[in-house]
Amino acid sequence: MLRVARRFSMTINRTDIMSIVKSLSERLQLKHAEKVIAPAEIQAFQHEWGKAEIETKLQIIESLDSIPEDASRRFLQLMTRQPNGVSTLIAIRSTLFKAKLSLPLATGLTETITANLDSGLQVQRMRKDSPRHIIDLFSSSDRVHPIASECRMIRRLEEVDRRVFYLAHFQNPAHPLIVVNVALTQGVASSIQKILDDDEKESGPDSAIFYSISSLEPGLRGIDLGHRLITSATAEMQNDVSLTNVTQFSSLSPVPGFRRWILKMMDSDQSALGNPVSPLPWSKLTLDQLSKINFELEHQQMMNQVEQSDSTEDRINLLEMHLCFLANQHHAIKTEISKIDRKQTKKTARGRKRNRSSHSQ
Repeated sequence: MLRVARRFSMTINRTDIMSIVKSLSERLQLKHAEKVIAPAEIQAFQHEWGKAEIETKLQIIESLDSIPEDASRRFLQLMTRQPNGVSTLIAIRSTLFKAKLSLPLATGLTETITANLDSGLQVQRMRKDSPRHIIDLFSSSDRVHPIASECRMIRRLEEVDRRVFYLAHFQNPAHPLIVVNVALTQGVASSIQKILDDDEKESGPDSAIFYSISSLEPGLRGIDLGHRLITSATAEMQNDVSLTNVTQFSSLSPVPGFRRWILKMMDSDQSALGNPVSPLPWSKLTLDQLSKINFELEHQQMMNQVEQSDSTEDRINLLEMHLCFLANQHHAIKTEISKIDRKQTKKTARGRKRNRSSHSQ
């Protein structure tokens, strides 16, 4: 194996990335491929991938997708053993998303990345004296509540009543994958604007409010790291001796466009909206059935109930039900689309397998 590594290192400068992929593809089909593929070859792939244009990257992905599934999974596993190997796999997955490709390789990529993140993530706190490149990533990460200036960014890192935590993989601890902002307040906050605009530091906070969470990697889309980050950040704060009075943990999570829509509904004439809506069995509906539902009318009917309610408590309960309605609607549609994607991926994989079998004959 050492001889293989030395020989490869001598020729790497004369080898383009497609030649590397072709060479790897042939040996990845061997049962013990790791014994004949030197780490230097995988690292050369990483180096060349980072320099490649998008067209070349798509050719690479198609080449990896064309080899048998067990061979492509060996490649993915070998990559995870290299320095920054998981970052390379995330970059490959990001390219798949950008090109809107649905390939069998995507399933193996997602499973391999998820398995390595499950065992390799570390939670870290961001501070004012953190490395500048990390702070720069953070300052441009929040798409829901953009950080407008250096002063606003520094405010989010204030030691007294703010915290910022992020998850990073142990292979690349200086590269945040997902970041969450926390405000330390007296009592559970009810206004996101107060948190964002308030320059007066809280004294004696007893609550931690998670108010903005952002993924920094497009290649992690669909992989849920938010729950992991929030639970890890909560544990960090519970173990912080300076936060012994903080006993409540809550979140302020926005529904995009919901406030604008609800104000519009409250200002409109709702006298002819019909009977109150009853809960629908979202999980049992197909995508075709979901597409035939008049969701706008369902929203209006729910808001009609809110408007006609006499007490604040009843209105709050109905609004909570409406938010559950939105969440269940989103989940049901997402689930149905995922089922269709999985069926299509399996169908494509079977077609490729039949084609390879016919060619080999």
